Amino acid sequence: MESTRLLLERVRRVLQRKSNYALAQALEMSQSDLAKILAGKHALGMKACVRVAELTQVPLLDVIALTQEDVAKTPKNKAFWSRRSPRISAATALAAVALIAAGARTDAKASSTVQNTSRDLTTYTLCEHRM
Repeated sequence: MESTRLLLERVRRVLQRKSNYALAQALEMSQSDLAKILAGKHALGMKACVRVAELTQVPLLDVIALTQEDVAKTPKNKAFWSRRSPRISAATALAAVALIAAGARTDAKASSTVQNTSRDLTTYTLCEHRM
């Protein structure tokens, strides 16, 4: 329930009033339902997940993955939601940094080649789109 609590605290930071009543009103649920969620007895419903996503500007799929990962009972279900979780592992972060560094060296070589070969052209436009 750690991720759910962190998401709810993020909603609290967005709200002007920080009380449980204000949080329940913002999520369009009763205070008793919110108390059960905060106690770890229930998970956030889909409507509450949508409200959390709207209020915090976190993508809805990330909110759903985080909250479902919290309440998953079996290792198989936990692994399913964990793969969709927005968390980045240290290994993934290091791999991304290595790819970015390798791409920067390649781009530097390519740009010097383009500059050398495009001097004779009257007009030259280079457009690159990365996804």
